Amino acid sequence: METRYYIISLPADARDLLRVVRSHWSTSGCENSLHWVLNMAFREDADRIRTGHAKRNLSIPRRMALNLLRRKTTAKRKHAGWNDRYLLRDLSN
Repeated sequence: METRYYIISLPADARDLLRVVRSHWSTSGCENSLHWVLNMAFREDADRIRTGHAKRNLSIPRRMALNLLRRKTTAKRKHAGWNDRYLLRDLSN
Protein backbone atom coordinates (compact mmCIF):
# COMPACT_ATOMS: atom_id res chain seq x y z
CA MET A 1 0.00 0.00 0.00
CA GLU A 2 1.21 3.48 -0.84
CA THR A 3 0.08 6.84 0.42
CA ARG A 4 0.20 9.83 -1.89
CA TYR A 5 -0.72 13.40 -1.18
CA TYR A 6 -2.14 15.87 -3.69
CA ILE A 7 -2.94 19.54 -3.47
CA ILE A 8 -5.96 20.40 -5.59
CA SER A 9 -8.85 22.83 -5.59
CA LEU A 10 -11.56 20.20 -6.13
CA PRO A 11 -14.01 19.06 -3.48
CA ALA A 12 -12.68 15.90 -1.80
CA ASP A 13 -14.97 13.29 -3.37
CA ALA A 14 -13.05 10.00 -3.50
CA ARG A 15 -14.42 8.85 -6.88
CA ASP A 16 -13.67 12.16 -8.57
CA LEU A 17 -10.19 12.26 -7.09
CA LEU A 18 -9.48 8.71 -8.22
CA ARG A 19 -10.64 9.54 -11.76
CA VAL A 20 -8.54 12.71 -11.87
CA VAL A 21 -5.37 11.01 -10.60
CA ARG A 22 -5.72 7.98 -12.88
CA SER A 23 -6.47 10.06 -15.94
CA HIS A 24 -3.49 12.30 -15.21
CA TRP A 25 -1.02 9.41 -15.05
CA SER A 26 -2.53 7.38 -17.89
CA THR A 27 -2.79 10.31 -20.29
CA SER A 28 -0.28 12.83 -19.03
CA GLY A 29 0.33 13.55 -22.64
CA CYS A 30 0.84 10.95 -25.28
CA GLU A 31 4.52 11.11 -24.38
CA ASN A 32 4.21 8.41 -21.70
CA SER A 33 2.33 6.05 -24.01
CA LEU A 34 4.71 6.90 -26.85
CA HIS A 35 7.67 6.06 -24.65
CA TRP A 36 6.05 2.76 -23.68
CA VAL A 37 5.41 1.84 -27.33
CA LEU A 38 8.94 2.75 -28.36
CA ASN A 39 10.35 0.72 -25.51
CA MET A 40 8.20 -2.32 -26.37
CA ALA A 41 8.68 -2.11 -30.14
CA PHE A 42 12.32 -1.01 -30.33
CA ARG A 43 13.67 -1.76 -26.82
CA GLU A 44 14.69 1.89 -26.61
CA ASP A 45 15.46 1.71 -22.87
CA ALA A 46 17.84 -1.21 -23.44
CA ASP A 47 20.09 0.50 -25.99
CA ARG A 48 23.49 1.55 -24.69
CA ILE A 49 24.11 4.52 -26.94
CA ARG A 50 25.64 7.24 -24.81
CA THR A 51 27.93 9.38 -26.99
CA GLY A 52 27.14 12.71 -28.58
CA HIS A 53 23.81 13.04 -30.31
CA ALA A 54 23.54 9.37 -31.28
CA LYS A 55 20.59 8.62 -29.00
CA ARG A 56 18.59 11.54 -30.40
CA ASN A 57 19.62 10.71 -33.97
CA LEU A 58 18.35 7.16 -33.60
CA SER A 59 15.10 8.25 -31.95
CA ILE A 60 14.04 10.10 -35.11
CA PRO A 61 14.00 7.05 -37.45
CA ARG A 62 12.35 4.99 -34.69
CA ARG A 63 9.51 7.48 -34.48
CA MET A 64 9.24 7.57 -38.26
CA ALA A 65 9.06 3.77 -38.39
CA LEU A 66 6.47 3.75 -35.63
CA ASN A 67 4.33 6.26 -37.54
CA LEU A 68 4.60 4.14 -40.70
CA LEU A 69 3.65 1.01 -38.78
CA ARG A 70 0.67 2.72 -37.15
CA ARG A 71 -0.79 3.36 -40.59
CA LYS A 72 -0.99 -0.39 -41.19
CA THR A 73 -3.57 -2.82 -39.90
CA THR A 74 -2.79 -5.02 -36.92
CA ALA A 75 -2.46 -8.11 -39.14
CA LYS A 76 0.10 -6.39 -41.36
CA ARG A 77 2.07 -5.23 -38.33
CA LYS A 78 2.19 -8.75 -36.93
CA HIS A 79 3.30 -10.14 -40.28
CA ALA A 80 6.00 -7.45 -40.50
CA GLY A 81 7.17 -8.42 -37.01
CA TRP A 82 7.54 -12.05 -38.05
CA ASN A 83 9.09 -11.54 -41.49
CA ASP A 84 11.92 -9.06 -42.16
CA ARG A 85 11.46 -9.21 -45.95
CA TYR A 86 7.79 -8.31 -45.58
CA LEU A 87 8.71 -5.47 -43.23
CA LEU A 88 11.26 -3.98 -45.63
CA ARG A 89 8.93 -4.34 -48.60
CA ASP A 90 6.04 -2.82 -46.67
CA LEU A 91 8.07 0.14 -45.40
CA SER A 92 9.53 0.86 -48.82
CA ASN A 93 6.06 1.16 -50.43
